[in-house]
Amino acid sequence: MNIQSAIVPDDLIAEVLSFLPFKSLLQLRCVSKSWKTLISDSAFVKLHLNRSSTHTDYRSHHIPCQFYNFEYITVEQLVIVSLDLGTETYNQYKLPCGFDELPPAAPIVGVLGGYLCFSYSCRHTYFVLWQMKKYGAEDSWTQFLKISYLHLQVDYDLAPSFQLLPVLLFEDADTLILSSCQENEAILYNWRDNKVMRTNPTASKPIINNYGTSNQVSWSSTSDYIESLVSIF
Repeated sequence: MNIQSAIVPDDLIAEVLSFLPFKSLLQLRCVSKSWKTLISDSAFVKLHLNRSSTHTDYRSHHIPCQFYNFEYITVEQLVIVSLDLGTETYNQYKLPCGFDELPPAAPIVGVLGGYLCFSYSCRHTYFVLWQMKKYGAEDSWTQFLKISYLHLQVDYDLAPSFQLLPVLLFEDADTLILSSCQENEAILYNWRDNKVMRTNPTASKPIINNYGTSNQVSWSSTSDYIESLVSIF
């Protein structure tokens, strides 16, 4: 047998390794100097990030929009700006056509149930949630939920900048967990049965943060992440 025929091309090795999880790649850097160089290469890092982004099942992630001054901005000027870490390119997306009035507090942009989502308070009365059913397609915005604060048993007058945060959509897509920084309880809303339940879970072990030690679960700080080789420094 010709030994040369058993040699695997570097580009094929990179293609195979790009499908492996982050922790496995860290271990495989010890196989040889060539593998360490390959896995540390910026082109491979981008390839692996793209693979990870494609195969990751997003559940929830949210960020408040940058606060704006009502005197100097209009609804038409608001857009969603996204950064693709794999290709290092920016994109801008228009908001749902049903969003025609500036809300009293900054809207929330996030990922819910695998879709880009956009939520806000409507006229101090309703909580509204939109999903982009096809990422990047502005005409695929679909209103997922519009429900009154009264039905959610929410005292909207708790604070001038009251916000509800969509934390998690259950796998059956029937139940949505909502939270706010003004309340300790989380809201479980089953939109098919139109039922609301409140819960205030505590951690089994004390949680240490910048404010001390507590058993209280902070719903508003939960988020998803992708394990990747991209350095944060």
